[in-house]
Amino acid sequence: MQRYTTFLWSILILASILTLVFAIGAYSHVNREKPVLLDYTRTSTGVENALQAVLLEHGISSGDITHEQMRLASRDNQQWNYYYREINVMGDDDLLALERKIMRALAPWKVRLSSREAGSRDNKAYYKIRLSLPQGITTHSLLFFTPEIAYHPAEPEGVPMDEIPVPPRPGTPLEPLQVEEPWEKPARIAIILDDAGDNFQLAKQAVQIHPAVTLSILPKRPFSREISQLLDRMGLEYMLHQPMEAQNPLINPGWAALLTTMDEEEIRSTFTAALESLPGVAGINNHMGSRFTQDPDRLRIVMEMIAERDLYFIDSYTTSDSQAYAVATEFQVSSGFRDVFIDNESDVEAILRQLDILVRDAQRYGSAIGIGHVRSRTIEALEEFTGRLEEMNVELVTPSVIVSHRKPAQISEIVNEDTQSSPDEF
Repeated sequence: MQRYTTFLWSILILASILTLVFAIGAYSHVNREKPVLLDYTRTSTGVENALQAVLLEHGISSGDITHEQMRLASRDNQQWNYYYREINVMGDDDLLALERKIMRALAPWKVRLSSREAGSRDNKAYYKIRLSLPQGITTHSLLFFTPEIAYHPAEPEGVPMDEIPVPPRPGTPLEPLQVEEPWEKPARIAIILDDAGDNFQLAKQAVQIHPAVTLSILPKRPFSREISQLLDRMGLEYMLHQPMEAQNPLINPGWAALLTTMDEEEIRSTFTAALESLPGVAGINNHMGSRFTQDPDRLRIVMEMIAERDLYFIDSYTTSDSQAYAVATEFQVSSGFRDVFIDNESDVEAILRQLDILVRDAQRYGSAIGIGHVRSRTIEALEEFTGRLEEMNVELVTPSVIVSHRKPAQISEIVNEDTQSSPDEF
């Protein structure tokens, strides 16, 4: 009887244990199915309020916002408010300075810049940033659009392609160059790619073609600093593409543009800001500048500053009335000028023809400088062209090599020839 009682108690105890284990498991299962909700809506609303204050302080009003959207977003056990905006800004707006203002204002929420990109859409250039909380959730996407391009990039200042003049050189693309006493070979060419700063990947691709391909970087563009840092690490030469006033008053050259209405103090402070934004540059060339490069008095201020920093200067030669080279020689600045625009037409075959003309000029004068842009078709053409350098007996060098070897007699021979005004894109 006692054994029977013991057996029953054992059964009861085992049943109780099993019931308890089942209850605990069921409770845990319920908890796993219903995790605690992490609500970040208040945090994201605080970020939004601070961001609105920064935009308003920067001069961006509701009239500049072309599209905006707010929705409740969720992921796993997290929820928050997500905001999207498209904003029109002026072409000379310093978007990197605005970005820094935004990040300082949002520091209390530990907001980080999760991504940035630049490109073009609907004939407009854009700069996009995404902001995220420390938990890795994106609260804001901001697209800043600069003014619509009023003319095709290959038609600077609205000049039709068939009216774009070329710099002086012997012969024509269809006429072989006859040189009685050709320069000692190999001839030297330098290739400068302007307008770097908006696309990091294209810039990286360009300098991987050949170490002498030289980027000229616009100041304060979305990726200007990152590109310059990459080139510093690679030990490559690069330039400041200094914005200068164009003849057409409707065209804005961009941030830190040098204008003929500026006094000496304004020119010095503006040019200093541009130089300090890219401290590792080896030289300068002008972005646009068909009006400013005709003003010798203001050019003297610029050339004095260039001489003080032991930099070189390349005149993009956007007008045949440019005084930039002459003023540079006054201050003994190592200098030269553009011989050929290589990508007025954004077509690979057309670019290759211009590069052949650049080689012909170099074979006559010993050296020549070509200017193009950081564009996919230009890069494609250069990849093909650089593969033929050896068979053409041509040496691709940096602009600093050209300006240290080009003889003044050869330069004046070209400059003094009768020319028309060149386009003002470069």
